[in-house]
Amino acid sequence: MENSIKIWKPLPNIPNKLFLKELVHKDGLTIVLGNESNQNEIVTIHFEYYYGYRNFDESYHLRTLDEIPFILQDWSLYITKEGDFIESFNRLSYDIYNDWAVNYMIVTYDGIIEIIAASGAEVIVTKEIVS
Repeated sequence: MENSIKIWKPLPNIPNKLFLKELVHKDGLTIVLGNESNQNEIVTIHFEYYYGYRNFDESYHLRTLDEIPFILQDWSLYITKEGDFIESFNRLSYDIYNDWAVNYMIVTYDGIIEIIAASGAEVIVTKEIVS
């Protein structure tokens, strides 16, 4: 699986290391991330349509960390068509969505969020105003 995981860079100004601020499952899936090196910078990722997601504390995702050690390096967003989550989804759905389902991975210092979707996400980078 390691060779099938690619860095996902949806915008040129995406920060490389992110942390989870908020995950909202309403009218799609919205994930709000903070920039580890600039606390005022916020990355919002919104999947209007998605098939499923899972959120693991990194310390319980040991097999993934063992099989794909590079995901702990200096980047947070990845994309793949392989892995146990998407393979399980494809098996459960009798491979109906196999041709277009994609597994998005968000790796933070304390967790791994995986989203299976067919269409891409809306991604916005903003500055948070701190008073």
